[in-house]
Amino acid sequence: MIRSGGRKGGRPGFVLLFLLVLGGVFRVAAQESTGTIRGVVANKEAAPIPGVTVVVSSEKLGVKDVGTVTDVAGNYRIPNLAPGRYEMVVSFPTFATYKITVEVEVGRTTRQDITLRPGDELKEIVDVVGKSDVVVLEETETKTEFDDTFISGLPVLGRDYRDILVLAPGVDDEDGDGNVNILGSRDRDVQYTLDGTSVNDPFTGADPININLEAIAEVELVTAGAGADQGGKSGGFVNFTTKSGTNDFEGAFKFFLRTSELDGDGAGTDPPQLHGGLGEAAGFRDVNFDEFRPFLKLGGA
Repeated sequence: MIRSGGRKGGRPGFVLLFLLVLGGVFRVAAQESTGTIRGVVANKEAAPIPGVTVVVSSEKLGVKDVGTVTDVAGNYRIPNLAPGRYEMVVSFPTFATYKITVEVEVGRTTRQDITLRPGDELKEIVDVVGKSDVVVLEETETKTEFDDTFISGLPVLGRDYRDILVLAPGVDDEDGDGNVNILGSRDRDVQYTLDGTSVNDPFTGADPININLEAIAEVELVTAGAGADQGGKSGGFVNFTTKSGTNDFEGAFKFFLRTSELDGDGAGTDPPQLHGGLGEAAGFRDVNFDEFRPFLKLGGA
């Protein structure tokens, strides 16, 4: 009777433990694919204002009036926001409504402090764009981030995202197999995540995915000092965040071409010459030619 009761009592505990672990996985995923906006709202005398309404919206991302109110110290925090630009509206009675454009990045906390002025003092609207700091003192990670603006403007032959990873400091591909090495570690020791989910091959540990560059919103490479939300590998961490759907119909049409006409000739290079047969009789010795087949790639969100 005692042993039977022990087994029945342990089963709910196992289920509870499983749910706690599962919840932790989802929290980690949210931290890796979203960003946060926080700050302090104060008046022109730098006194904090509690109870201020702070909301953000993005028509492109389909986000409308997501926000919070400031606490007694004037602090506010809006977490779990998809990367992109948001219109922030800060309002409080007797004060002029404050509007600002804030850019959210993956895994970053964008600090945006607000100074409200009395409504009768505001005569014009000032459009300001807020971004996260280049150096975040609260973070210990050494990492490199590439956003979609950088990726889309980069002339990568073959349009392979692996060619972008090696642009980060301390990252290279020693054997040329497409799997990167971070700070001299083995390529199998690199953890890859896509929107917070591990995509490493369970047998080889390598990166098995092939992502269209047009679908990538941001790439984050953590090379040292990884936080508690990273794990599973010891070499480094590569986190991909894909673009989310929007209310706008968008797409891309691109044409990529690379020929020898775009390359400079080396010093003292002989011109192409024919070899043998009629060419030899005509005074030509050799001929070289290159053929490149351009390709098309469609993408969109």
